[in-house]
Amino acid sequence: MIDVRRAVAGSVVFGLLVVGGCSGEDEPGTPVELPSLSPSVEQPSEARFEPSPAPERPAEGWPEEQSSAEVTPEEVARAWFDAYNDALLSGDTTRMRAMFIEGCGTCEALADQVERFYGAGGGMRFAETPYTPSNFEVMNADAESTTLSFDLAIAAGESASSSDAEVVTFDAEQERWAIAIRERSGRLLLEQIGEIQ
Repeated sequence: MIDVRRAVAGSVVFGLLVVGGCSGEDEPGTPVELPSLSPSVEQPSEARFEPSPAPERPAEGWPEEQSSAEVTPEEVARAWFDAYNDALLSGDTTRMRAMFIEGCGTCEALADQVERFYGAGGGMRFAETPYTPSNFEVMNADAESTTLSFDLAIAAGESASSSDAEVVTFDAEQERWAIAIRERSGRLLLEQIGEIQ
């Protein structure tokens, strides 16, 4: 039996990216195109899991919308997990997608998987906050990018990949992940993310 939760996150392995990253490097000063703020997934009438509403943007904005001079890579990493957790429970990946550089395959795969689950009437439920990062350490840093490693607590829960798929339960886990964050057009954006193998 396939552990559907691991299909969302565990299939994306961070290849100890320390220098490189995703393809599609923009020229310096090129504006980053943000996705529209409309919901990224339409819910079928026979949804397996009732999605939670996506949170509304706070009046002061999201942390990741601040300039790279006003926010740290760790704050952006934590904000990304807030966005990912919200997407896992709501099916709306809009905020998640606004936080990564175009061409980041792992980032794209995580968002696509959430959309497929909810688009097919599936979804996820967790006993507590789905993913909680802690114990951040700098693996590599230069003027344009930072790579952090961190512990990731993954909550117990259940998932189904579609409205007619079997519900799969999973236990809580603790893993070590890494995230590469790059400055692009005055903002810090994800370049790569995944479990360290």
